[in-house]
Amino acid sequence: MNLVHGKSRGSDEAKDRPFPISQAIQACGAILVLDSELNTVVQASANLLQIMGVPAGGACESTPSEVLGPRLLRALRSGLRKGPQLDGPLSVRRYLNGRQCRLQIRAWRREGHVIVEIEPLFSLGKRRLLGSVNQWLGDLARASHPDDLLATLVESIADIGGFERVMVCHFESQGNGVVIAENQGAGGATMLGQRFASSFFPEEQRERFLALPLRSIPDLTSADVPLIPVDYLQQPDLSTSVLAAPSEHKREQCLSLNAGALLSLSVISENGLWGVVVCTSSRPQELSPTVRDATYTLVQMASQRLFLLKARIESAFLSRVQQVRERLAEDMSLHRTPASRLRESGEEWQALFRAHGIVIIARNAVAVVGNTPSETVIRVLANRLADHARGGHWRSECLHDEPLCHELGMGDSCGLLAVALPSTSVTGEWLMFFRPRHREAVYWSGSPLTPVISRQEARAAPLQQPLKCWQQEMRHHSETWERVEVLGAQDLAEDLAVLSSSCEIAELNEKLEEERKALARANEQLREMATRDSLTGLWNRYAMEQALDDALARAERYGEPFSVLLVDVDHFKQFNDVYGHETGDEVLRAVASIMAGALRETDRVGRWGGEEFVVIVSRTDGDDAASLAERLRALVENLEVPGIPRPVTASFGVACWQAGDRRKAVLARADEAMYRAKEKGRNRVERADGASVR
Repeated sequence: MNLVHGKSRGSDEAKDRPFPISQAIQACGAILVLDSELNTVVQASANLLQIMGVPAGGACESTPSEVLGPRLLRALRSGLRKGPQLDGPLSVRRYLNGRQCRLQIRAWRREGHVIVEIEPLFSLGKRRLLGSVNQWLGDLARASHPDDLLATLVESIADIGGFERVMVCHFESQGNGVVIAENQGAGGATMLGQRFASSFFPEEQRERFLALPLRSIPDLTSADVPLIPVDYLQQPDLSTSVLAAPSEHKREQCLSLNAGALLSLSVISENGLWGVVVCTSSRPQELSPTVRDATYTLVQMASQRLFLLKARIESAFLSRVQQVRERLAEDMSLHRTPASRLRESGEEWQALFRAHGIVIIARNAVAVVGNTPSETVIRVLANRLADHARGGHWRSECLHDEPLCHELGMGDSCGLLAVALPSTSVTGEWLMFFRPRHREAVYWSGSPLTPVISRQEARAAPLQQPLKCWQQEMRHHSETWERVEVLGAQDLAEDLAVLSSSCEIAELNEKLEEERKALARANEQLREMATRDSLTGLWNRYAMEQALDDALARAERYGEPFSVLLVDVDHFKQFNDVYGHETGDEVLRAVASIMAGALRETDRVGRWGGEEFVVIVSRTDGDDAASLAERLRALVENLEVPGIPRPVTASFGVACWQAGDRRKAVLARADEAMYRAKEKGRNRVERADGASVR
């Protein structure tokens, strides 16, 4: 008797399905549902006889020991005592139809049940899977650019898994997906650059990608397998099982991709779901669990390498921005204007920010370089920005569709990043970067304005009907502004504000004695801006550099030791993204306040930039400095910031003065120690000399 109830893909009988879809699994494996104490078989998948040689009905009338065997049951009990799931899969041998076969066993606790997942292990012939995986892991580790890394990843998965097509789909901030890497068989049409509307990967599915990062469907044409006996009142949750039957939406997706087999592997960053690796074959494909798990290992390794490489690229960009800032600091002592610096370094700034035009509005003067709108348009735009900029900046990749730009002639500019100069005396001062049109057309699968096809439409559709593609003309779009570019522009805007004020002071000093009071006010403003960070009230980078030079001079002349602590707030971008920039500012103010209150009068603390702080500890050796850093770390960890339910932590790097040191040398050692703290898990203190922290 055939105990497998269900439907094949596209069947009109889906509406008459005799069992809840949540209790259905794929035919490539079997499921046992045990009670929480592993004393009773509650349910079994109807295909248990084919997988284990035990009838499903008989299993429910037997004990777990009789179905699984005493040895395996003991291993499950032991493993589940350590946690909610086994540390790793178990492998057992069973005789089935007169021959010995190997099975892979996974088990976990879920809502009062223990779910036991059973899958056959297939022979790989003469191929050494471990050797192939290790070779590909080495290739991934040697990749020096994200594009090279992703190209290697899709090639490795295609090689190990044997899929006809492997592609990496990255999710953009709007929820749309774009294929950024692909490996396909000969003769197939490429999907590289193809975009999928957010409706193709709805929010519910993206949440499943996080909950179940590995999803395997080796045969989309096979019938779903129910659990028996059917229990409508207490349905076991199989959502985290790799054997769970595909949903209607998943079948619709595979139908649109002409896929008979599918494997999806999530790429997860510290901020959530970054993308998914989609592997398809036009026909059903038998996939051993060991091969499937090996592909996931490759994705996990590649994910870590990917985000490390991206962090290095961002660091290199900010390093170039810092070089520009150092030249701006030199300009301040020479009383040069922002306009003169723009004329001299405009081409360099354009290349750095991928802009074709730059505007600086300072002290009611407009300075431009490259391709920009007219001065009249720029002034109108600046007035409108005052009511629209949040957090001191505004950006867009499609000025043509922005109400703020209506009736303004933007010329060839399609993108704009505008950052306010943080001046306290003059409003309407801006640093603006303009970008040209980026591409002619974008190819979409599905419309971003309409939902996916309905279930009724999917049932009526013929097998393997491809999703309709369409082309969107991108006549007025620029490249996307990256987060690190916004940060770099904000840093430059701060320095330009100081430079602008410096020029104002120089001009005031040249005026007659009757303007002395106005000159005094301007000098006071310059002093405050040059030494104080406007957000935290701490000393800013310029003031801390002067303090560090003074400490070095005292150390060389009198042998007075000192130490430097470099502090970075962990995962600070998440505070801005999840709770908003105002809450992120509160975090910085709280960290600054708690550290400033814990220092001696002879110590100095300042904001180094972004979420980084520097502490100069006078007359202190390595052990005492490390102890102070540990005390500050604990104070930060215990901070309670209104509106943030999670703890705030920071990573510390400690470096001590050495004879012959210059500013860059001692800072470099502290920076290296701080990054070791990051790499070792964050929320810790590391010393530059490698000594342990008590």
